[in-house]
Amino acid sequence: MNMLRVSFTVVICLLWMFANGCTTKPSVESESSPPKENVELNPTTKPGINPSEISSSAKSTKAAIIENPEEENFEGEPPLHVLKGHRGVVWSVVFSPDGGVIASGGADGTIKLWEPLGSEKKSLQGHTAAVKSVAFSPDGKKLLSGSYDKTIRLWDRMSGELLDTFEWHYEYVNSVAFSPDGDRIISGSTDKTIQVWNIKSAPTREWIDSVNGTVWSVSFSPDGETVFSGSTVNPFELGMTVVSWNLKSRVRGYNSKVGDTVFGVACSPDGKTLAIASDSKSISLSELPGLDLPLLLKGHSKSVTSVVFSPDGKSIASGSYDGSVKCWDTKKGSELKTFDGNSGMVFSVVYSPDGKTIASGNQDGTINLWDAQLIGQQR
Repeated sequence: MNMLRVSFTVVICLLWMFANGCTTKPSVESESSPPKENVELNPTTKPGINPSEISSSAKSTKAAIIENPEEENFEGEPPLHVLKGHRGVVWSVVFSPDGGVIASGGADGTIKLWEPLGSEKKSLQGHTAAVKSVAFSPDGKKLLSGSYDKTIRLWDRMSGELLDTFEWHYEYVNSVAFSPDGDRIISGSTDKTIQVWNIKSAPTREWIDSVNGTVWSVSFSPDGETVFSGSTVNPFELGMTVVSWNLKSRVRGYNSKVGDTVFGVACSPDGKTLAIASDSKSISLSELPGLDLPLLLKGHSKSVTSVVFSPDGKSIASGSYDGSVKCWDTKKGSELKTFDGNSGMVFSVVYSPDGKTIASGNQDGTINLWDAQLIGQQR
């Protein structure tokens, strides 16, 4: 009888334990398993980078300059200087016309103004998402910025004051530029439009057109009469990745299909050549106005993200997902120099007005300053 009571008690206890989950084995992940990442990239953004939006109240980190870049274990030619201050990708970098200031736009939503061989001067805050493009006015007094917050902002260079905010696009603003006379600005967006506005007095839209895909780059010709755009097209569509427009006639000029995505377009100082950076891993130099007889510059191992002419037009610099900055002869198409000490992808390159320095905006949040006077010399 006692044995039956004990057995009955044991059964009751087991039933109670099962009902309360005590016999359920906890889930244990293997220590050797890599951590799971839940990162979904927007299909309209550049591959490899997640341009997640941030709060405008995010605090900027203290800027620093590396005085001895050789100590940073660069793989190739060390830069002259390395500017640090952005948190995340530096999407855009540009010199002021007088060469006295470098402006940069980053994934942290800030615009930073730097002394070229010094430290951070100002940090302009107001955008609520990544700053994709920055541009100085021809007189250097104003600064333009385009952002993933879908706005374009106009700033006073000296005071850092926000002068105006333009809400002209309904998607990311990927590229902005001033006209040579400073009276107009052009913008390109993920909404597939290119817009030109006159800002001499009250902002007035002069012209708008659309293309088949995201617009990554826009620029003016030196005379301000023609604008160019670089964009993405579906491989199965017949759209063009490079389009030009004559602003006087307001009709499309010559078009070209270079790769599936063109990340950068730049016109030579004499207005006779257009440089095109694309996902084809090459730079195309095409004669204007007809985009004829393209000269292909091959050497990068991944997509070319940015291209710029030297002030004298004799060379160009390009940046790439492969982490290098390359310099090329514009007449022969030969490679003159490779600066491969960048950390991660390069998203923006620019010459200083005197042509002696090249600045690159990088994936790791740094800006490298390279000695352009070394062009033609290889280690």
